[in-house]
Amino acid sequence: RRAGRSCSAPDAAPRRPAATGRRPSPRPWRGPAQSCGPGIPAGVRRARAAHIAGAVISPNLYRLFLAKNYDDAIRQVEASSEFEWLIKDEFKQAWDELKEDLRTFPCFSSQYSGMTKNQQFYKIVFEEVFRKYFGAEMTNQYKYIINRTPFIDFTFLKEILQTGLAGVHSEFFTDNPLKRFKGQVLYSHIISKTSRQLGAQLTDKGYTPDNLLTIQGNIHILKSYIYKRLSKHKTKDEDPYGVKRSYNHNLHFFRAMEKDERLFNVEKINTSMDRNINIAPILSQAYWVNHLQKTYEK
Repeated sequence: RRAGRSCSAPDAAPRRPAATGRRPSPRPWRGPAQSCGPGIPAGVRRARAAHIAGAVISPNLYRLFLAKNYDDAIRQVEASSEFEWLIKDEFKQAWDELKEDLRTFPCFSSQYSGMTKNQQFYKIVFEEVFRKYFGAEMTNQYKYIINRTPFIDFTFLKEILQTGLAGVHSEFFTDNPLKRFKGQVLYSHIISKTSRQLGAQLTDKGYTPDNLLTIQGNIHILKSYIYKRLSKHKTKDEDPYGVKRSYNHNLHFFRAMEKDERLFNVEKINTSMDRNINIAPILSQAYWVNHLQKTYEK
């Protein structure tokens, strides 16, 4: 029931899609783990400073840590679009229980007052977000491919957390590229030592990992950054992995998909779809509820 939770156990009753915006998913797969990419441990992600709410970090989880206090946080969640998509009366008991859970959240509990805001946030990232996001991702993909990622090197994590390179030591949700630079450079150094051919590959950011390791490369990145900030025209592909295109391609499926009116505000969902609002989390929840109901009806 924790905020930011992205994983619902298959044997749980399908009655609690999370109001905090994460999509309910199967229980994390705990099979054998192998490397995530060409020798690069998934633990490297912990070295980067989180600065965008979206696929991995829910907007409502972000709001909890930005709120002035507990009461303000509750008001923000209740005013969120994710909450509007649910039939509130059906979730009253679950929401009351979740609110009590949130009182123990690091940003509201005096037990963690000695931590910085970012350290409090990363406590949730470590304990909840990454584990459950990747578990759900692997479970969903395993029907089609043998996915044994991510490989988590705990020795590496222990060492990296003792340095200033870890994202947990950055400012909370900083969008300053200079302050996030150290995490990017670490990626490049690891790539150069484990898979040098990848260092020359152009990333969706418009530069290569090798660019981060040379003065000339840094100048190229700086020029590109300044141009993007000053340019009135967006040249970057806003959908580099085809997620939005895939969603739009299958829009007819989502429109026709059954949505349990006991749990979901179907009118609100349909209106949001007509206005081209991103409602992927609630559609995922509706799809999963249908799956659970069909499974248990058998």
